[in-house]
Amino acid sequence: MNRTTAALKEALLEAFDRGGGVDWLLALMKDEPKTFASLLSRLIPTETATKMEITNELTDEERRARIAAILDAGRARRDGYVASGGAGTDDDSLADHPS
Repeated sequence: MNRTTAALKEALLEAFDRGGGVDWLLALMKDEPKTFASLLSRLIPTETATKMEITNELTDEERRARIAAILDAGRARRDGYVASGGAGTDDDSLADHPS
């Protein structure tokens, strides 16, 4: 922040304090709600920065196992049953599956 901006900011804060500060804002909120809302909206960021990291924490084998488990669970839900070992396990027996 350059010196002019810093000086202006300091002057505005001093004027705010001398002019009533929070009490002034409360009166503004009551008497001029649209103006108050406009000031408030300027404090809300219009954009947010999101950092997303993609990592390869799983091996190919682990990925395939998870995908198979998801598919098994989906098939079980679709067909209305859960294998005795639970969806996504190595128990692929269909003996208990209704025909």
